[in-house]
Amino acid sequence: LLGSTRIAGATSLHAIVAHPDLAVYFTDAGFRQGAEGPEPSGTDAVYRLWPDGRLDTLAMGPELGRPTGIAVTGDSVWVVASATGELYRLEDGQRVDVQKVADRLEGLVVTESAVFVTDPIAGTLLRGTLGGPFSIVAENLPGPRAVAFDRWRFRVLVVTDQGNAIRAIPLAF
Repeated sequence: LLGSTRIAGATSLHAIVAHPDLAVYFTDAGFRQGAEGPEPSGTDAVYRLWPDGRLDTLAMGPELGRPTGIAVTGDSVWVVASATGELYRLEDGQRVDVQKVADRLEGLVVTESAVFVTDPIAGTLLRGTLGGPFSIVAENLPGPRAVAFDRWRFRVLVVTDQGNAIRAIPLAF
């Protein structure tokens, strides 16, 4: 994919991940800036963009809970929802394997052995497994948002919206 692609009707493109199938998967968090701050726009969606420019809508609707994080593992598309604090998998446009993790979630990364999510309200990075419990890995983070896994240095990278910083959090097993 070279250049840019306009996503008609989207109001808040948020998370993005490239996949070995050469497609790019991304979310519309379904909010816009209103007079009092962010407000729901009803455009909540998960998309797949192919290198030839074809766009697939994998799921759309307010039941997605303002999707703000996305990960793709094999044929599974995993999403975290800001409005509901849920982690779920999309299957045929429906939410399945729904798991409540926190009051609000933002970032998501899925590795071979763990799932990492950020909770911007609690200021935490959480670690768990798909379908299993989650626990706090790091706390007192100032507005944690996006998250990535650095497999070469065995650490998690967290983007914070306060101070415009990236925090590297080493992992220990």
